[in-house]
Amino acid sequence: MFAEKHTEFEIDIDTGTYRLATRFSRFHNLPELTALFASVADFHIVDKSVGVPDFNGYTDTITDRSEDFKDYLKVISQRADDVRNRRVKRNEDNLLLITTDGRKAALDMRLIDDKLHRATGGKVVKCARNVYDIYKKYDDIKAAQLVFCDYSTPKAGFNIYDELRELLVGLGVPDYEIAYIHSATTEKSREKLFKAVREGKIRVLIGSTFKLGLGVNVQDKLIAIH
Repeated sequence: MFAEKHTEFEIDIDTGTYRLATRFSRFHNLPELTALFASVADFHIVDKSVGVPDFNGYTDTITDRSEDFKDYLKVISQRADDVRNRRVKRNEDNLLLITTDGRKAALDMRLIDDKLHRATGGKVVKCARNVYDIYKKYDDIKAAQLVFCDYSTPKAGFNIYDELRELLVGLGVPDYEIAYIHSATTEKSREKLFKAVREGKIRVLIGSTFKLGLGVNVQDKLIAIH
């Protein structure tokens, strides 16, 4: 009743082929849609009085593909072809699993094979450098930063959290100024952690969208989100 569909080509999950995809593209009867939605939702205007910090936009960071990642993309492409042509059973491999592996590989190839070496131009290295540059730039006011990472949370063996922490410490950030949201397992410990961030005692807080994106009050000294 309120939207029109549009079909066009888009890059497939293996990044090497195209597929036809249908999505909503144009909306109409918006007053009626708004009235319908308003029957189940409340609207609140966010203004200066609520203390939400100003947002000055995104800065995208581009990283080069490593040779290992280029080779793995060929594996991803072959796996996708095998699934589409039903050469493998769905319980052995499927497009959801392929997409997940692709996202892990794009983040860090060591999430696929932890025996590989650190890529000098990889995402985690770039993130660490960006965090450190901002850390030094706003060192006088003890500004804080948040890093969101939903894959490879803290665990035994290689993971992105410990990797980022090791890189930051190597650049010069004191270990005691870096924290994981996962370490705060109770409401009391969460409040203690958030207070430390607001006071500039914790300068880099790392966490997942679910744990770090809900009910987090740390904006007093917050200067950047990665």
